Amino acid sequence: MNFNQLEWFCAAYRTHSFAKAAEQTYVSRQAFGKAIKALEDELGVELFVRDESGAHPTEAADDIFPFAWRCLKNMQAIRQTAAMADGRRPVITIAIADGVLESLPDGFFETMEKDIPWVEIHVEKHFYMRCTELLEAGRVEFAIVPGPLKTEGAERVALADEPVYLVFSRSMLDVEPESFRIDQLRGSTVFAVGKGDLSDLGLSELAARCGVDVCTNGQYNDYELILSKVRAGQGVCMAPESVRRRIDGEDLVFVPSPDPGLRWRIDFVCIGRSCTEAERAVMDYIRGYADSKE
Repeated sequence: MNFNQLEWFCAAYRTHSFAKAAEQTYVSRQAFGKAIKALEDELGVELFVRDESGAHPTEAADDIFPFAWRCLKNMQAIRQTAAMADGRRPVITIAIADGVLESLPDGFFETMEKDIPWVEIHVEKHFYMRCTELLEAGRVEFAIVPGPLKTEGAERVALADEPVYLVFSRSMLDVEPESFRIDQLRGSTVFAVGKGDLSDLGLSELAARCGVDVCTNGQYNDYELILSKVRAGQGVCMAPESVRRRIDGEDLVFVPSPDPGLRWRIDFVCIGRSCTEAERAVMDYIRGYADSKE
């Protein structure tokens, strides 16, 4: 077996899909399937049951996965140790979701780099679902995404927790925040950041609990585009406190969420136990930052 086979096995194990795992690891579906079959032949066990709904791990795969994942992390540690011995700094890559930076303090990453000068921090900005895909595939060490993230085996550290607001244009509904009633949204369009997993910060669910019918629109993945639709009076959306501070104005109405339990939470996430010195240093920094906020 080789490193690629272990990486691809772990990707398939987490996604339950050869097609999705092949996409995450940037190989063809045909090459991916052949590599997994070769690994099964070498080990003498079936790792996945394939059917129309996906690739389902067998009991053997359940037993093997922790060791395979550990091997991947150890390989990363070997590469980072070699880089340090050669005078190069180990690289840690963090995927951040759109909209996350506004909830973090100014200079967040600059301070991290200053406190851990021997680690080279790479930051990549992606749509939030892509961040989770990269994290699950082992392409990045960490991710900073809106939570809670539904990923098996994920360790989370809360970085931000903000109140959220219902946002609409006065051209759509000319009321003051204190006189707003959620039934006034009946028949309205609720814009959600969508791409397979709709995210409207709980507004549609809240409307349903109150017996108010709304139409959820998840065709837009860009939050700035959604805000432009809201400004034009085409619907409503939810926004955290950090967005309100940035765009508050006379043309938009911000109503505190009728459900105080709805919050905008930002989590720092990793999968599995960090095993390299650089990863531990980053995690220690993040935990220290979180503790200092309490």
